[in-house]
Order: sequence, then C-alpha cells, then structure tokens
Amino acid sequence: MNRRDFIMKSVALAALGGMGQNVFSFPAESMAKRNKGRVGIQLYSVKDTLEKAPLESLKKLSGIGYSSVEAYGYQGDKFVGYTLKEFSNVLKDLGMTLSGSHTGTGILPENTNDPKWDFWKKVSTEIKSGGGKWAVQASFPGAKSLDDLKKLTDHFNRCGEVCKKQGVKFGVHNHNQEFRVVDGIVIYDYLLQNTDSSLVHFQLDTGHATEAGANCVEYLQKYPGRFPLWHITDYNVPNKKVIELGRGSLDFDQLFALEKQAGLEVLTVEQESGQDRYESCRIDFDFLKKYKWTKL
Repeated sequence: MNRRDFIMKSVALAALGGMGQNVFSFPAESMAKRNKGRVGIQLYSVKDTLEKAPLESLKKLSGIGYSSVEAYGYQGDKFVGYTLKEFSNVLKDLGMTLSGSHTGTGILPENTNDPKWDFWKKVSTEIKSGGGKWAVQASFPGAKSLDDLKKLTDHFNRCGEVCKKQGVKFGVHNHNQEFRVVDGIVIYDYLLQNTDSSLVHFQLDTGHATEAGANCVEYLQKYPGRFPLWHITDYNVPNKKVIELGRGSLDFDQLFALEKQAGLEVLTVEQESGQDRYESCRIDFDFLKKYKWTKL
C-alpha cells in the first residue's frame, strides 16, 4: 500500500470511527428500499466532501434516495481509497450500485495491441469488477480540422471495441466545446454521424449543451437510440449559471417525452451549484421523482 492509498484508507476509517455506531442510521435492507428508483448521481457533485469522508458522503446521498453512483477521474487504481470492487460493496450496504465511471485518454495508436491500450483494458475490467457497465470518456482533445475529427471518431470506435471485449460499454460525455463548428460542421454531429452506434454511446450533458446554445430535444429527435446515458443538469441561460433542476432553461417535460426514442438507460444527476451541495442534490432528486421513467 503506497502513501496515498494509506492516507485515503485512513481518512475513510477515521470517518467511520468518528460516526460510531450511527454510520448507517438505516439498516442496509431499509436503505435499499428507500432507494427504489432509477436516479443516479455523478460523485464529482460532492467531490470535496467525498474525498475527506467517503462513507459519510455516500450515506447522505443514499439518504436522499439516489440508487446509483458514477465515479469520476478513474485511472484504474483506486477510487477514494477503495478498489471498485470494494467500493461496490460499500454501495451495496447503502442500497446503491455503481453504474460506471468517467475516465479517458488522448488519442491512442491504431493498433489496439499496443501497450498504451492496456489502460482501457484495465479500466474496463476494474469497472466490471465493481458491477459497473459503463466506461465514459469524460472529455477529449479539442479538434481543429476534419482530419482531427476523423482521428477522434476512429479512436472512439477502437475504445468501444476494447471495452466491449472486457464486458463493458463505452460512452462519450460532452462539455461545451463539442458544439463548436469545424470546417462547416458541428463537432458533436460529426461524432454522432461517424462513430459505430453499436460501440460508441453518448452521455448527453444537458446543462453543458444548453450553455453552448444547443437544443437537447432536437438532438434526441435527430439521433434516436444514441443517448442511453443522460447527465441531467440545468442551466439558466439569461443568468448564465448552472442551477438546480427545474430552475433553469431546460424543458424537462419535452426531454422525458423522448426517453424511449433516445434509448435512455442510465439517468445521472451532476450538480455543480449551491452553497449546500447536498441540499442542491436533494432538490434535483425531488424534481426528478415526478417523471415516470425514474420509478422502477
């Protein structure tokens, strides 16, 4: 165990010890019943507190009602002091599961037998060991030409192949830059049109897309079946700020009317606003409860 792993594990144990016998105020079975739904949370939403006190942070999210979590920045080693297999056992005790993780690399060699591809093989294997089904490219290098875009889509197709062989699916998460125009075409459209739909799936971040001026509803309509993953976020266009769900500019009724057409499988909240981040996450969860899709 290296120094970093020792420190992270010590933090986790300290958090556990500090909470005494009240770590789980609900038995595992009761917590699981509370979390019967289909709303997940991207753990970057509570990154600061999670890394200091992982067990306490997860307990708060479970108490709100989140049924799954998505890890962030995973590089194949450990996440907040745990292997993903260990982490999934912690989640299980709280009635939650691991959907997958954000991860990623730059463009790798065309030959997938090159040692550099061991990254995706290892990450996929570790995600699967924790019960996760998705390895999601969190971001990627900016493209300045159609040649750059071709290299990127070829790379994504290869990522999809490698992940599939390891038993997980490959996804691509967007920020703002994907909606820029390169040589007369919107980057995001090029990616959607030139990747293999059986290998490359898209995680539509609704807030980032809206901030960039894109229409999420139109994308769901234009590319049916390509968006099994939603990063459900809201953005207030007039005020130019990220905000809790239902308080911004997105029309969620229209979005959820297209859930089947989009092929929605995993709904994940990411919250980057609010002085009390857990309260913002609670507002998001309560907002989503009204939609039929979120119920089992």
